[in-house]
Amino acid sequence: MSNREYSSREYPNVIHTDVLVQLDTSRRKALANLDDAKLNWFHFRTCIISGVGFFTSAYDLFVINLVSNILGYAYFSSDSIVPINLDTGIKTSAAIGNIIGQVLFGWMADRYGRKKVYGIELSIMIAATAGTALAANSFSMSMFAGIIFWRIILGIGVGGDYPLSAVITSEFAMKSRRGAMMALVFAMQGFGILTAGLVTMITLKVFESSIKQEVRYLDYVWRIVVGIGMIPATAVLYFRLTIPESPRYTMDVFGNIEKGAKNIELLLSNSKHIKNDKFEAFYLVETPKASWKDFRDYFGKWKNGKILLGTCVSWFAIDVAFYGLSFNQGIIMQNATPNYLSFNDPYDTLYNIAFGNIIVTLLGTIPGYWCSVLLIDKLGRRFIQLMGFAVLTVLYLIIGFSYAIVTTSYQWIFVILFIISMVCFISCISTPTNHVNSPTHCGNKISKIADNFKLQSYQFDFQNFCFYIELKKL
Repeated sequence: MSNREYSSREYPNVIHTDVLVQLDTSRRKALANLDDAKLNWFHFRTCIISGVGFFTSAYDLFVINLVSNILGYAYFSSDSIVPINLDTGIKTSAAIGNIIGQVLFGWMADRYGRKKVYGIELSIMIAATAGTALAANSFSMSMFAGIIFWRIILGIGVGGDYPLSAVITSEFAMKSRRGAMMALVFAMQGFGILTAGLVTMITLKVFESSIKQEVRYLDYVWRIVVGIGMIPATAVLYFRLTIPESPRYTMDVFGNIEKGAKNIELLLSNSKHIKNDKFEAFYLVETPKASWKDFRDYFGKWKNGKILLGTCVSWFAIDVAFYGLSFNQGIIMQNATPNYLSFNDPYDTLYNIAFGNIIVTLLGTIPGYWCSVLLIDKLGRRFIQLMGFAVLTVLYLIIGFSYAIVTTSYQWIFVILFIISMVCFISCISTPTNHVNSPTHCGNKISKIADNFKLQSYQFDFQNFCFYIELKKL
């Protein structure tokens, strides 16, 4: 702690050597206790508060896969497909906002503290979801332009939630379970994707008779499906706004070691509440402000920069495939399992697409997340990630080069391979990469944008899609 200067409120210009040693000892002891702590209620509470944000983010992001199909039947009766340029816009807009949100809220969290900005991003998500659900056509405004605008705003909120929830969970976690706690938070994404499919199925069922009489009733369906995304976000907003500041930030950035140590003591005592009142410490640590020069100096060294570069590239590579598959799963289902879907009846087709999404999520996405929760602290991040890349390379080679066969004569093989690939995505690559460092999130959002534009240029021909994915993986 040689780079820290301790000053007394009473004698601000005097450096006390004995105080320096005492505060340094107190800080190290408090952080050691936090690292070695046993799992208690506060850890679960933190995971729930952060996890609901990921649940909502996944619901809002991936529900567009189902909503896009509904919009096609509701507003484009000629071919029941949203035009390519509009479909690209509504699927890509949130990813554009993600980049802005992650950079903006990541900077704000370091500048003003985690607590001060935690909850703002959720408020943005709530407002943007309401705006999306209420978007409408008029003489001077396009409904699709409104959806795209509000999904950009939604993306800013989602982008802000990613780094904030990850860093707060990490900073409250004990060393032995840090990986599992972060994996648990990210695992809520699987339940968000599942809920999107369930809500769509239920809403379609409620309006079944009306839709079969008049397809325009689908206008109710997509607005309800989108609007329900506000419920979990609103339910957890209060707890986001009242969560205490991270003890690590309190001590190492704000400089209030006494308050940080006190909060850790309350946390370890299994206290359900940590008061947020201002703790008037007698001594505050004066720490130098971080700068872009510090960032460049640190990551300019290859031993540090290679970690950031490696995780960024990993995120970009996997999300080109993962988000391409997830955002366009309905189209994939129609191309890969044509005998299963009814294309003559809008209700049956949309219902079966939602059902197919649920099956893939239950058998692939959710098991993948929970495999990571159970194994990440046992097998390690690097081993799981390398295994995932190897398995996915083999799977996509098989799917890509045997497409004509597996989607005609052996469709069940395609379904099995597709589900296995989703398990590997989540358990072996996506979740472990989250634990290496959080700045890498920005890279994966860029990959989503590139992926969606590329897919649209192929007009969703699935054979070309598989080949495109394989090129990206190799």
